[in-house]
Amino acid sequence: MQSDGSILWLVAEDSDDDFFLLQRACSHLNPAPTLQRANNGVEAQQYLAGEGLFNNREVYPLPSVVVSDLNMPLMDGLGLLVWFKGQPCTQGIPFVLLTNSNDQSDRERARERGADDYFTKPGRFGELVETVAGISEWH
Repeated sequence: MQSDGSILWLVAEDSDDDFFLLQRACSHLNPAPTLQRANNGVEAQQYLAGEGLFNNREVYPLPSVVVSDLNMPLMDGLGLLVWFKGQPCTQGIPFVLLTNSNDQSDRERARERGADDYFTKPGRFGELVETVAGISEWH
């Protein structure tokens, strides 16, 4: 939770459509989190490190939860996860993968690298609302 009591999720997602659906699903939560989007793993890394455009922590505070897609350009979700787990500033922030991959080996690699949870993106909107409710339990 942020100092003003709001909940912020950093969402690393390269698909505009998937991010839009995630925003809609999160609007059903009470309280609904604010979503800050990173379009790929490198942008998420810069946000979390407070680098470049994201150097003002009042404008870009650390999130309550990081939600990352697995397959993204520049740096995938597993690469972001490995970097994330090595950063002192992110200790205590849950890292959740939300991906189209239902491959058991992807799930195992995520767990081995320290993911707090792993969800497969559901095909129906109602199921996505249930999934984000599960993610919201991390904050």
